[in-house]
Amino acid sequence: MQEESGRLRRENKRLERSYHQAGLEERRVADLARSQPGTSEQKLASLKAACERLELENERLKQDLEAGQADLSSVRDVVAHAAPSRHQRSSPSIGMGHNKVVAAASSDSATRLQRDSSMPLLRRSFC
Repeated sequence: MQEESGRLRRENKRLERSYHQAGLEERRVADLARSQPGTSEQKLASLKAACERLELENERLKQDLEAGQADLSSVRDVVAHAAPSRHQRSSPSIGMGHNKVVAAASSDSATRLQRDSSMPLLRRSFC
């Protein structure tokens, strides 16, 4: 009987310590939970701002892509119109003019890419 009562006292002390520790942990978690909503709101605002920046950048890239496609289309048109005159070879100035137009269109595209700092890989490959 005394062994049983000693074992129960030890168990009771262990449970009281656990109860006290659980109370401390509960207060710590409650304090942390109260401090987190502001942090969560800040993170959410930061993520929303990043999303808006990315949407603006995507729109700008879309416009740049459309401009590049228009440049490419105009170069193709020049090449297509100059192709029949190459076969005729009636005037050497036509061939020279064609090269100047193609070079100017390519130069415009390269300049646009050079100005755009968000496209470093394209700038390195074209310039």
